[in-house]
Amino acid sequence: MLLFSPEYLDVKTAKEMPCILAGYEVKNSSPLYGESPEGKYLFQDIYTGTLHGCFINVLPQHAHRFFISKENAGYFLLIQLHNNLSCHFQGIDNINFYEWGINLFAAKKLHVEINVCNEFSTFVLFIPDKLFNRCAGHYPFLRKIKRTHENTLHTVKLLPNNAICNFALIDLINDLRENEVIKPEILNDVFKQAMQIICKDKGQKKINVPNDIAEKLQSLKQYMTANLSLNFQRNDLMNDFKISLYHFENSFQKIYNLTPFTLLKCYRMQGVKRGIKNNEPLKEIAPRYNYSYNTVSKAFYSVYKKPPLYRKKK
Repeated sequence: MLLFSPEYLDVKTAKEMPCILAGYEVKNSSPLYGESPEGKYLFQDIYTGTLHGCFINVLPQHAHRFFISKENAGYFLLIQLHNNLSCHFQGIDNINFYEWGINLFAAKKLHVEINVCNEFSTFVLFIPDKLFNRCAGHYPFLRKIKRTHENTLHTVKLLPNNAICNFALIDLINDLRENEVIKPEILNDVFKQAMQIICKDKGQKKINVPNDIAEKLQSLKQYMTANLSLNFQRNDLMNDFKISLYHFENSFQKIYNLTPFTLLKCYRMQGVKRGIKNNEPLKEIAPRYNYSYNTVSKAFYSVYKKPPLYRKKK
């Protein structure tokens, strides 16, 4: 169980969850919603027998710090979903995560101090030793870091630099929020995808993007993904957010692993997938994401490598 502060957090029931946090709700999880003068907090635990995941969502009233601790943490992944995260682990200097940043940690006991400046959403996946050992048998990189850090007492960051998620991993994590029943294989797929990214990147890639540019690019992403029905033009976006072509294309891709319009396409396809899951007609779904009936299927296939399929009504 994750323990957290502020000490005087007023814990509510899930039924009392405010509308502002409802969009973060994960069905069939164990939600814990709380309030304090510092802000609103939503912790959602997901257990599937082997793996334990936890969503941490915070909406602050003002800048502050709070702490999370867990006994017998073992190996765990930290995946930053929304906005940037600044945190301090016991024994590690400050770590900054851009959106979609991912790193692997080892700890006998987890104790992390999080500096809260703005709203953020983070996903943590705890990995049992047995599963990590099995995975290390397939990846020499994991085997090496396991030997190096298996007897450490403090929290250890296992990648020197944060790796960057691909869209497939973000899509899987979003599926956790939207599935009526959380199936164990979804968390297993999250774990496999994350391990592939980590072992491919090995934390060697450092993102050298000035903070002011990174903030503009984050605002650009949030604007585009909040207005999926609009027809965006590159030059208009560059002018509106006062960024050069280099930063629009190259710096954006350094942070998100995708160009702005490729990322926009992926988010639109997430929405199309949700509509299909709800058995909405494709001709009604398409305009919401700036597609015509004739182009939406082709775009869907380019992202998911399969045509949009509807579930049969019972």
